[in-house]
Amino acid sequence: MSEDFQYKNMLYDFYGGLLTEKQRAYFENHYMEDLSLAEIAGQYGVTPQAVADLIKRVSILLENYEKTLGLLKKHNRNLTLSQNISDILSEISNPAYAERAAAIRRILEEMV
Repeated sequence: MSEDFQYKNMLYDFYGGLLTEKQRAYFENHYMEDLSLAEIAGQYGVTPQAVADLIKRVSILLENYEKTLGLLKKHNRNLTLSQNISDILSEISNPAYAERAAAIRRILEEMV
């Protein structure tokens, strides 16, 4: 699976609810069900070029949502920060801090 494919799917996870039903259907058929443009076109009675055009517009739309709102960027940053905190907690070996470290780990699990 390519990085671009994964990125588009992650954008869809965050912003797919903002798309129209038709946009969601074409995108899901192509990226999640791995249908070809011709297969999707056959399902909806349109040309493969029409499907390609719509999918391209949806990709641009999702990228614009991310540029404006930045939810995926913030999510990825929070994952990195959570992992950094978890790594630091693992390095703390003083038994006096074990209870506090466990409490922080529980909070991190809820965040992710």
